[in-house]
Amino acid sequence: MARDFRDRVQDPALFGFHRADVDCRQHVSQHADRNGDRGTGSADRLECRGDSLLISRGEVGRCTAVVLRNLDAVLLGGTNCADVLGRFADVLARLAGLHVRASAGGAPQVNVLFLDQFSELGGAQRCLLDLLPAIEERGWGARVAVPRGGPLVELVRARGVQVDEIQCGPYRGGRKSFADIVRFAADVPRQAARISDLIEGADLVYVNGPRLLIAAALATRRRVPMLFHAHHSIEQTSARYVERLGLRRSNIVACCSAVAQSLRMPDGRVHVIPNGTADLGFVERRFDALRIGIVGRISPEKGQVEFLRAAALLTGARFVVCGAPLFGDRDYYHEVLRLAAGLPVEFLDWQEDVASVMRDLDVLVISSKREGMPRVLLEAFSAGVPVVAFPVGGIPEVIEDRSTGFLARGELVATLQEVLESDPETLREIAHRARREWERRYTVAKYRERIMTLMEQCVPHAAGETAAPQWHRSATRR
Repeated sequence: MARDFRDRVQDPALFGFHRADVDCRQHVSQHADRNGDRGTGSADRLECRGDSLLISRGEVGRCTAVVLRNLDAVLLGGTNCADVLGRFADVLARLAGLHVRASAGGAPQVNVLFLDQFSELGGAQRCLLDLLPAIEERGWGARVAVPRGGPLVELVRARGVQVDEIQCGPYRGGRKSFADIVRFAADVPRQAARISDLIEGADLVYVNGPRLLIAAALATRRRVPMLFHAHHSIEQTSARYVERLGLRRSNIVACCSAVAQSLRMPDGRVHVIPNGTADLGFVERRFDALRIGIVGRISPEKGQVEFLRAAALLTGARFVVCGAPLFGDRDYYHEVLRLAAGLPVEFLDWQEDVASVMRDLDVLVISSKREGMPRVLLEAFSAGVPVVAFPVGGIPEVIEDRSTGFLARGELVATLQEVLESDPETLREIAHRARREWERRYTVAKYRERIMTLMEQCVPHAAGETAAPQWHRSATRR
């Protein structure tokens, strides 16, 4: 009977059932056509896609009782609108005592509010952008709240995701001044009120950086689960104290074990999920006349000054500085320009196309004083560019010294001199081993899968019944 009915209805995907091995069936307590069937009229007839056969609502209702009997689950294979059964399929399944799952084409199961402290494009913001396709593929709803003005706003809107404004700072990078602390204290109540307005209908609040953490904790309290993504360690004592206050009720994901340990939270609360990146395309290199570059935001913690001081002591190579002072500190930028004067150094501004930058490099230097798990390191692995880096943060968790890269445990210039003196075949072997490591652990697909799995665990109904009304995607994708 079910097969005969499936062949005649408009949406056969609705009847692709999977039965559990255990005998835990739910049963319909009464015949489906007793529940509000209005008889048959011209508006109650349905036309199959493949032929001209018309089916009355009454006939469909009589078949429904058979179809929904002895089922364990219903798979909804379309948008959340009235189906061939004459009523909303999820309501019908609930009446039958069945669990409901929405497919990627149906109503979102989870609405996620993303909060980010910047709208400029740093590594954390690119990690957020990497998640949005997975959110869309899963059929979830998303909104993103960020400060106004940066390129992140338009990139999010281009995916059809609603963007809301939230004020955050500005504060100076690195160690905060007394004025920053006063401004932060004044900002928190306003931020909390704003987030309280935005979480209406949210099933999860995803905090993509520490500056909005306290406000998010105050706004969510026990109303909505919260997930905090820690991209780097916080050094300043007062800032660490504030961070731990905000983490008391939050689920936590850390980009590496070093960052996880710095949080000093119980092990069961912190999940280590390494970053992942898209494939930039592996390129074989000759490694004869080396171009050595540093790529990223120009700021004291990224170490461009140390890079240029090493470059001044080396011969037989050319050097590249790619980046811009995204979040302020123009004084440091001018110091970098001063040190580069007279050196064989090429300056590139901030580049959206990182792959093209990597294609022209032979060696990448990461001279940061503190790091989480830098995306540029993983991008270099995928592109076949050997990396020289200080062993800080999560970098030693990625690089196996002299196997997949070089860890500069002493002076940077000494390690760079070793690279310049290395046999080209040695550098090629390092590049190939790094590429295999990227394929094994650090692809963007693996990153998305791990984060989405954790997000499902944070929301009780994510793998079960459908959630509250969905957040609709923006009507226009630009």
